[in-house]
Amino acid sequence: MPTDQPNLTQLLEEVLHDPDITPQDLPNLDLYMDQIITLFDNKLQGGRPGEKPLTKTMINNYSKERLIKPIKGKKYSREQLLQILLIYVMKQSLNMQQIKEVLTAITDFAQDQPSCQEEELLTQIYLGFLENKNTQRAQIPDLLAQLDLNLADAASLPQLAILVLAMCAASNYFKRFAQAIINTYFAPQED
Repeated sequence: MPTDQPNLTQLLEEVLHDPDITPQDLPNLDLYMDQIITLFDNKLQGGRPGEKPLTKTMINNYSKERLIKPIKGKKYSREQLLQILLIYVMKQSLNMQQIKEVLTAITDFAQDQPSCQEEELLTQIYLGFLENKNTQRAQIPDLLAQLDLNLADAASLPQLAILVLAMCAASNYFKRFAQAIINTYFAPQED
């Protein structure tokens, strides 16, 4: 392996320090679509180079699929921004129908609770996610250590391939578990 490449520990550090948009980053006023895209671009620069975290087409598709509440005029509310943030996170692993089931359940829950404001519920859910994500960031290096993978050593091609496969398997387990939760608790139940 060439010496000018970062070692696996450095790569892991880069991956685990991806930027987040916090609810505090969201303005308390409605935004035009271009302003939302700029916000996402500015805050989520740690994504893949050359890849936009959010585009006009994505937002339009989210609206068309009714994943976000209908806009009033040409501006998006803070509640809709929170919905877009949740979609941004879930779209990495779930299809649009599964995302819609989760978001619909959140909306239904908020409507069924007389004292519950949907924006507050979305904020609570998103803050809980960020807290959980930070815990995961701290635990992932320990998990990898349990797999007896020495990230500090220059790994051979077979070791790298094993690591990639192990990561894909772990990702698949988590994705399947998320899908099982959605199917069990979020999907509409047939009578």
